[in-house]
Amino acid sequence: MEHFWEIFPVIAVFGAAVLIVKYSLDFKTRQKLIDKGLVDEKVKYLFFQNSGMTNGSSLKWGMVLVAIGLGALAGMITPEEYDSTLAIAMMLILGGFALILYYAISSRLSKKNQDSSSSL
Repeated sequence: MEHFWEIFPVIAVFGAAVLIVKYSLDFKTRQKLIDKGLVDEKVKYLFFQNSGMTNGSSLKWGMVLVAIGLGALAGMITPEEYDSTLAIAMMLILGGFALILYYAISSRLSKKNQDSSSSL
């Protein structure tokens, strides 16, 4: 587990850089859409139609962080002979399962919302 804390700052810096680039590109895209006068239903379609759930981001990241925490806990419980590679592997596997589970929940809810909106 001590090797993880040596790698963690590198992961955090690259993760922060990715988030900064993503948010700046999203901002530039929205600004260009506003400048061109596309601030109506077209913008809602572009940003929210393909995402599955419009407010599901907190659910997704909550599930991923809980799964990563469970993976880290499982890595701490295991004997020392397995080293920290088991903890990292469990964190990645459980994080992946959380994303797959989120996708299933999101697709089920979006189908339910489409069915309820089409029946109106």
